[in-house]
Amino acid sequence: MAAAPSGQAGDGLTERDRQREDTRRRIREVALGIIRRDGLEDARVDEIARSVGVSRGSVYFHYPTKEHVVAEVLAEAEGRIAAALRDLPKGASLQAVLEGFCSAFAQEWEKEAPLFPSVAAVAVRNAAGAPRRKELDAVHAALTARLKACAEKGELTPSVRPVVLANVFLMSVTTTTLAWSSRPRPRLTTALADAVGIFLDGARSRKR
Repeated sequence: MAAAPSGQAGDGLTERDRQREDTRRRIREVALGIIRRDGLEDARVDEIARSVGVSRGSVYFHYPTKEHVVAEVLAEAEGRIAAALRDLPKGASLQAVLEGFCSAFAQEWEKEAPLFPSVAAVAVRNAAGAPRRKELDAVHAALTARLKACAEKGELTPSVRPVVLANVFLMSVTTTTLAWSSRPRPRLTTALADAVGIFLDGARSRKR
């Protein structure tokens, strides 16, 4: 087996690449810690740079804004939640879909109560921009697809489109989690069970 070129690791990354990735990782970890403590609005780039031991320019090189740090964490979580929805059985009931979503959602944010208000702020901003982008984020798209399947089985009231119901449910989960994050008792899964119950009462077809 040929040796990696000088200055290049076996995984194809140069030492400079490794250093850059390590700096990015440290900036992210420190930034998230400060955002958890102070909130997104009050977190200071100067403190992030000083704590990591890099310049402000280095912070901005990796993350143009503080919001980009949170957005990266949010996107990773949304990818896992969307995957959990897609992995549900093909004929999953409406209740199973909503409970499966909440289980995956709680797994992501149960231990991140201090960070969630910042996450929610970025999520709401992204949702507000969705009509202009004419696209849905991964979670909204996966949930809409599941609700559409439930509608085709007659489980949902026919008067509201699945894409709208998905948006209503996601906003309900977000506001419920925001309220929970200020005083995280009981567990998030318990708080979200109430959101599921309320949604089911309003969204289920009365013919069932």
